[in-house]
Amino acid sequence: MGTPIPLEIAGLTKTFATPVGPVVAVQDVNARVHDGEFTCILGHSGCGKSTVLSIIAGLQHATHGRVVIDGAEADGPGTDRAVVFQTPCLLPWLTVRGNVALAVRQASPHLTRTERRAQVNRYLELVGVADAAGQLPGELSLGMQQCVSLARALSVDPRFLLLDEPFSMLDSLTRFELQDMLLQVWEQNRKIVVMVTHEVDIARYAQRNIVMRDGLILTDEPVTDRLDSREELRRWRWPLAAVAVALWLVGRVRPIRAWLPGLGKRGYLGRRSSL
Repeated sequence: MGTPIPLEIAGLTKTFATPVGPVVAVQDVNARVHDGEFTCILGHSGCGKSTVLSIIAGLQHATHGRVVIDGAEADGPGTDRAVVFQTPCLLPWLTVRGNVALAVRQASPHLTRTERRAQVNRYLELVGVADAAGQLPGELSLGMQQCVSLARALSVDPRFLLLDEPFSMLDSLTRFELQDMLLQVWEQNRKIVVMVTHEVDIARYAQRNIVMRDGLILTDEPVTDRLDSREELRRWRWPLAAVAVALWLVGRVRPIRAWLPGLGKRGYLGRRSSL
């Protein structure tokens, strides 16, 4: 008997009841994800891709079909699957360290306090937010909050990392930096990554794309023109930085221009011009 497929989606269908009748969000979705694979589920808003991810995570139940992990049907959430949502979803009253430590404590109660602290520090350093360990989420930028969310997900040592449009709320430069960081983390850990997105450029960083439309899978193919996020970041870093500086200068110039007429009325500009 061969090795079981790490993740198999078989005949997945999800129907929601509404006042005007049932709505089929996902219909007969079938897919297989292999060890160490980075897979993107790509499609427009409302195509059912996030519903599929939610069912894989065990946060929703399928109307028909099943999710099979290593040959056994999964009927709920588990620490083998960690989710990073579109918004960070951090506990605002806990520090960065506290948010990650809570996940570690729940997933690995057998660890000693020293071991838990070491594991928290390891993942905060891995995603580059160790210096902010004592800060509250509200004191961080949105990009740093998403880094903390990723550290929290990785800290439970999941086999599957499930990402639901984690970069969609970020500016372009921050998005490139977090994509680069995500790829580095994936290359080091080789977790099975399933990421949902509607952005084609992000999907090109994956090894395989599953394209959905109206609840159905249109294509399921390997990515032949895969991008290197680091190459893209190097290409766009300085143009994006130039745009940011230009916007900052515009913000500075407007008050100065509003101030100059006042100087003229008071005679300051006239006196300077006569020198």
